[in-house]
Amino acid sequence: MIKPNVNKNDIHVALKYIDEHGVPARSQSRTYNLVNDDGITYPAKYVVNLADYLANGVSIASADYNY
Repeated sequence: MIKPNVNKNDIHVALKYIDEHGVPARSQSRTYNLVNDDGITYPAKYVVNLADYLANGVSIASADYNY
């Protein structure tokens, strides 16, 4: 598994991006969700992938994640 280099702020930026742009159909969660303080759910793997991409320009293929 590749460990992304993200921090709490990067995750918040990714959540804001998702709130503005939505989640692609292929990135919907089948297993794990991240739930914010307001009870809104997000696909956890997509959030981490997006946070790493926005913060570091690194795209992590979903195949690199352990399920």
